[in-house]
Amino acid sequence: MSLFRRTQTPPSSPTSVEKPLVSSINDTKSSDTQPKRFRRGGNNPTGLNRFLNVVNPLKTAEKKKYRLLKGTEIGDLAMVKGALNDGADVNTRNDYGRTVLIIASIKGHLEIVRELLSGEGHPGALVDDTIKDDTLDSIYDEKNYDGITALYVASQLGHLEIVRLLLLRGAAVDAADSRRMTPLWVASEKGHLEVVRELLSGEGHQGAAVDAVANNGFAPLQVASWNGHVEVVRELLLRGATVDAANNIGQTPLYIASKRGHLEVVRELLSGEGHPGALIDVALKGISRELEGATPLYIASRMGHLEVVRELLSGQGHPSALIDSATMDGVTPLIIACWAGDIEVVKELLSGEGHPGAAVDASTNNGMTPLKVAATPEIKELLKQAMSKTATGGRRRHYTYAKHQRRTKRKSSTRRKV
Repeated sequence: MSLFRRTQTPPSSPTSVEKPLVSSINDTKSSDTQPKRFRRGGNNPTGLNRFLNVVNPLKTAEKKKYRLLKGTEIGDLAMVKGALNDGADVNTRNDYGRTVLIIASIKGHLEIVRELLSGEGHPGALVDDTIKDDTLDSIYDEKNYDGITALYVASQLGHLEIVRLLLLRGAAVDAADSRRMTPLWVASEKGHLEVVRELLSGEGHQGAAVDAVANNGFAPLQVASWNGHVEVVRELLLRGATVDAANNIGQTPLYIASKRGHLEVVRELLSGEGHPGALIDVALKGISRELEGATPLYIASRMGHLEVVRELLSGQGHPSALIDSATMDGVTPLIIACWAGDIEVVKELLSGEGHPGAAVDASTNNGMTPLKVAATPEIKELLKQAMSKTATGGRRRHYTYAKHQRRTKRKSSTRRKV
């Protein structure tokens, strides 16, 4: 006998108010897809049916999305095709805001990119869709930025065949992120020569803008010079990049390469082979007083890049490196090299081999000479020897920043005033 006997029997017939509810319950049939607890007596509440009618399609859509994302991630083309044939959204995104096309482009899965763009049995993927989530760390070890497309990531990662395919399918070649960095910019930064060539080629697509400048003032040629990618530098120059274009703090590609010590890039910029050679005496303007008037030779001397100093002094791309050209404060390459303590650079500046030797008695605006600022006894001794060898005791005129400015002004004038 049950311990939980009913204490009250239900009424023999429902009231008029209860009839519709009872009727709807009795008319509902049990289903194998429903939990057993709802099948007793053949009755199934209508609320559960409504719930399942919403949840089951949602679960199915999530499964399709998962299959498409997973197949794209691991490079399983069959899984991707199956998900698309089942109706998965070809433009679906993962939790990082990346479309499957962007994911496939990052991973380098060419055949999956081709399938997503094909439109065979499904709408083709949007070729210029961008990453939408800017709150998470990206593959670039930095914050995601608006405007990053599949072409952008494929160019940055060097996936040449994917770049070609995206361009042939109409990808915007100059689509930039929120920092105005284009696919060509990031390919030049990473040194992907073949990708750079493809973006610039214009074969089957519009060629990329070779001098597109990012928010930081760097163009592709400048960022390639910064990273020492000499082959990319050469390709950009042959495609018409402006060799002396300055960034927003006045640095030209030659200044940048000289600062970084990239000898081969310096040689290419100066060579003039297939392109105008870089101007060797372009000085910084509109920057701090310390560097106002600094030339490539000045910065190479300061950084101790001996081979770059030699290349600049050799006059390969210009008749003179303006060896005594000074900053606004009167600091010459020799003075800054003595201060930095690089004796080999000091020797080269003083040698006069293939160039005029530096003025050993040059002085800054506040009277500092190479001898006064020399960082080591060895450099001081070298300077004394150089001074003793000159008939004037080391004294000769040096090329100051102010004189350089006046000379430039005179060059721009058509007639001298009388």
